[in-house]
Amino acid sequence: MIKNWCIHIFLVPLSRNIFFGMKRTLFFLLLTSLCASLEAVSPSGTLPVLHIQTENNAAIISKDDYINATYYLDNQGLSDYQSIGSKAEPLAMEIRGRGNYTWTAFDKKPYRIKLADKQPLLGMTKSKHFALLAHADDSKGFMRNAIGFQLSKLIGMTWTPTAKPLEVVLNGDYIGLYFLTETIRVDKDRVNIVEQEDEATDPTAITGGWLVEIDNYNEYPYNITIKEDDHTTMWFTYKTPELLSSAQEAFLTNEMEYIDS
Repeated sequence: MIKNWCIHIFLVPLSRNIFFGMKRTLFFLLLTSLCASLEAVSPSGTLPVLHIQTENNAAIISKDDYINATYYLDNQGLSDYQSIGSKAEPLAMEIRGRGNYTWTAFDKKPYRIKLADKQPLLGMTKSKHFALLAHADDSKGFMRNAIGFQLSKLIGMTWTPTAKPLEVVLNGDYIGLYFLTETIRVDKDRVNIVEQEDEATDPTAITGGWLVEIDNYNEYPYNITIKEDDHTTMWFTYKTPELLSSAQEAFLTNEMEYIDS
């Protein structure tokens, strides 16, 4: 419809011979830019498109609570990717917000999705758990994460998330380019560690697996802090275990201080 509207606007002045010389040239240049920007509100046709429909068209307003939704992945005829589900037969999923600064500071929001059944989205290892990263804070051509992930692979990290570009339509509205990314979680195909129990006190259990990240998420009780030499505070957000005993908190604090020293 947008294309037809643009074509109609182009043809009318030509048929009526309203614009001449430089004025007409400038008009068409401006109109070309306008039509290009208008066409950007629909999928490009060059990338797979993930269609998501929330239950009752509900807005996604929480980072903590999933809401019910359905989805289907259209490969747009690209042979490298497999379509999953369809418009007529969408599949069940849940979706919520994610991120800290990226969730609050930008109109283009990142999301966490949980599929009802494991699927190999964009050829990734089958899983229920993925993220849709908006990269609204990336002014370097969406390359920051791609470069970081590639460096991780080059230095031989045991596991590095896979991320692939796609476009997203949410509740019928095109919301742009996203990167479907494997979430960092304890799993045999992701972070393959021995997951220790919450609030463990057995010293042999406490030395088990830890999933920790450096972040600015300074909300107790989901972090431990250490002081740098310049007296600044560094926050380590723990993901697993989620609830720490005093023994676990002491162990993790000591380990992070040792690593930072």
